[in-house]
Amino acid sequence: MPEKLNLKRKKALYGFVTYFLAFVLFVGGFGSIRAKADETEGAVSVRSFSEDGAGQTTGADESAGGQAEDEYELGTAKFAFAAEELGNQIKIATTPLEEVNGYFDWRGYEGRYIYDRLDADEKELYDELVASSQKLITTTVACKQSKVSVSGVTRQVYYPELCYSSKLTLERAKDVAWMFIWQNPQYYFYNNNLYFGQNNTTGKVYVAVGVYSDFADGEARAEATVKFAEALKEKEEYLEGRLLDVSDTYKREVLIHDAVCEWLDYRSVSYDQSAYSALCGNPAGAAICAGYTKLFDMLLTRFNIPVIGVFSYDHCWSIVNIYGDWYNVDVTWDDEKVTKDYLNRNDAFFKTLSSHTARSYYNGALPECPYDYSTTNTKSEEMTGDAAEGITVSYRVQLQSFGWLPKAQNGQTGGVVKSGKKLQGYSIEVNGAEKLGIRYRSYITDYGWEEWINDGEKSGQSLNKRIEALMVELTGKNAVNYDVYYRVYVQKNGWMGWAKNGAKAGTIGQNLRIEAIQIIVVPKGEHPMEGTIGVPYMELAGTDDELDDVANSAASVYYRAYVQGVGYQRYVGDGSIGGLPGAGKRIEGLNIKVNNAQLGLSGGIKYRTYVQTHGWLKWVTSSGNTVAYSGTKGEAKRIEAIQINLTGALASEYDVYYRVNVQDYGWLDWTKNGATAGTSGLAKRMEGIQITIVPKGTPAPGSTAKSFIKKTLSP
Repeated sequence: MPEKLNLKRKKALYGFVTYFLAFVLFVGGFGSIRAKADETEGAVSVRSFSEDGAGQTTGADESAGGQAEDEYELGTAKFAFAAEELGNQIKIATTPLEEVNGYFDWRGYEGRYIYDRLDADEKELYDELVASSQKLITTTVACKQSKVSVSGVTRQVYYPELCYSSKLTLERAKDVAWMFIWQNPQYYFYNNNLYFGQNNTTGKVYVAVGVYSDFADGEARAEATVKFAEALKEKEEYLEGRLLDVSDTYKREVLIHDAVCEWLDYRSVSYDQSAYSALCGNPAGAAICAGYTKLFDMLLTRFNIPVIGVFSYDHCWSIVNIYGDWYNVDVTWDDEKVTKDYLNRNDAFFKTLSSHTARSYYNGALPECPYDYSTTNTKSEEMTGDAAEGITVSYRVQLQSFGWLPKAQNGQTGGVVKSGKKLQGYSIEVNGAEKLGIRYRSYITDYGWEEWINDGEKSGQSLNKRIEALMVELTGKNAVNYDVYYRVYVQKNGWMGWAKNGAKAGTIGQNLRIEAIQIIVVPKGEHPMEGTIGVPYMELAGTDDELDDVANSAASVYYRAYVQGVGYQRYVGDGSIGGLPGAGKRIEGLNIKVNNAQLGLSGGIKYRTYVQTHGWLKWVTSSGNTVAYSGTKGEAKRIEAIQINLTGALASEYDVYYRVNVQDYGWLDWTKNGATAGTSGLAKRMEGIQITIVPKGTPAPGSTAKSFIKKTLSP
C-alpha cells in the first residue's frame, strides 16, 4: 500500500487535483455531469439535499409514507472514472470502528431471496454493489462526489465507487441496483437516490447509490457507523431477552413487529430513507415507511426470519416467511393505525390498498402470498429433516453472556446466530433406542482437543474459552443403524456444511467462534436436508505436528501447499485452507490426492497450475499411491491460477469444487471440474486454496459468481 499522506496535505492535494481535473474535462468538451429524474421509471418526485443532509420529498402520497426514489444520469463517465482513479487511500479505522467490525457481520443482515433469483450477470453487478457498500461501512474511505443539475438547480451529490457491467442493459442494471437497496437495509448511509450512465467508449453501464452528505466523509461516517451499531445492538439485546424462550416463528415475528411499532413514531426527519432515522435520528425513533421497513427487516433477518423488502412508487413494506409460506406485512401502517390489520396478509388484500403495487423490477422475482396467516398453523421450520422415528437427540449450549440456554432437539438451533457470542460449552443426549449412545469432543481455544465425553456430560471444561470445532458420533450396538449429522454456525462463515459420524465441524487456526449448533439422528444412509452438504470444517494448514490428525478419516480429498519461506505445509482435507492467506507469501506448488476408500470409487485427480513466467504447466495426475506435484521449487515463482478435475469413475459420480485466495483480492468464489480459479495478467500471487469433493449435482459450497479475474482494458 502506498505511504499515507498527512491528512491535511492529502485533503488539500485531492481537492486541488479534483478541481483541476474537473476544469480540464469541462474545457475539453466532456461536459458537466447532469442529472435528471428518470420519468420512464415512474419517479414521482425529485429529492433535494439541504445543508444538514435531510432528504425532502415532494409529490409523494403522505398517507403511504412519503417515500420516493429518484434516479439521476451521470452523463460523463470519464469524469467519474478519472476521479475514481485518483481515489482516496483507505485510512486505518478508528478503534471503535474496528470493534464494531469485529462484532457485526453486516452481510448477515442481507435478504437473500431476491439475489438467489438473479442470473449470473445480475449477481456479478449485485456483488460489486455489496463490495462497495462493505467498504463504506467498514472503513473510512471518502465517497466520490459530483455536481448534478436537477430542474435547473445545481447540487452536490455523493456516492461510492461506480459499479460497472458489460453484460447488462442500463435499464436492467438499474433494476438490480434498486432491488439491492431494499434487500440491504444495513447500509444506513444510502438516501435511495440512484446515479447511472454508460461509457460511450466501452459500452459498459454503471450505477451507484446516493449517500447522505453527512456520511460522505469517511471519519464522520465511521462515527455514525459506531453510533448506529451501538443503537442496533441495544435493540437486539432487548429482543434476545424477549425471544429467548420463544421458538414459534410467528410469535417471534409478532414480538419484533410490536417492538418496532413501540419504538418508532411516524415523522419525516433527517435520514428518513434509512434505518438510521429509526435508531439514531433527531429525535431517535422518528421515521417514515423506509425507516420502519428497513429496521423491521434487519431485525427479522437478525433472528433468522426470512424477509424481502418491497417498494412501490411511493411506499414500502415487507414480505415475510413463516413456516415456509410468504405473507405481506406493512409495519408502518399497523403503527399509524394502531392495528395488526396489515400483518401477514395475502396479495389480493394488499392490491386493494393504495400505494401497494410493487415496482416493475420485482416482476417474476417475488413469491406469491395467496393466504392470510392462520394461527392454527402447526408447521415448524425448526426441523431440518426427518429424524429417525422414535429417536430424539437433545442438546443444550452454554453461550457467552447468555449462560446455559433451553434444550434444543432434532435439528433445532442451539445457540443464537449472529449474536457475536461464543459457544463455551454444550451437552448432548440421545434417547429412544436401547444400546444407542453418543459421544463428542471439542477443540477449545488455548487448550486443543479435549478427550471424548459421553451422554449428557458437559463439554468445554468450564474454561469459558471459545469452542472452535467439534466432533460427534454414535456409540453402542445400535449405532450401525443410524447416522448422526451436525453443523455449526461460525463467525464470518455462517452455517457451515453438515458433518457426520465423527467428522470435524467448525474451524481451527482462524480464531473464529461457534455461535450455534444443530444436530439430528437419521436412519443409516439418509441425509437431514437436500443440498446442504457444503464444507463442514476448515483448518488453516501449518507446518507443525500439533494437529497432524487433520487428515480427517471422513475427508474425500487431501492437499498441501509449498509456500514461500515455509516449504511444505501439512496435508489438509475437504475445504480446509492450504497456504497462508493474507500473510504475503506465495504458493509455489501443490500436492493433491483423493481418498478412494472414502469415496467408494476408483479414479484420481488431475490438475495444472499457471506459474509466473512459465504460463500453464502440463497436467499432472494423482491416483492410487502416486501423488503428483504441480508448480516449482527454488525458483521464487508464484502460482497465479489453477485448474482441477477428477478422472475415472470418480468423474461420473462426483464434482470437485475449489476456490483460491489471491493477493489484494482475498477469497474469490468457487468453481468446479476443470474451470480456472485465480487471475490472469495481473501478476497476483495465489496465497490460499480450498478444495472439496461432493456428489454430482450438489450445490456449490458458496457463491460461484467470480472465481477468475482477467486483466481487461480500463473503461
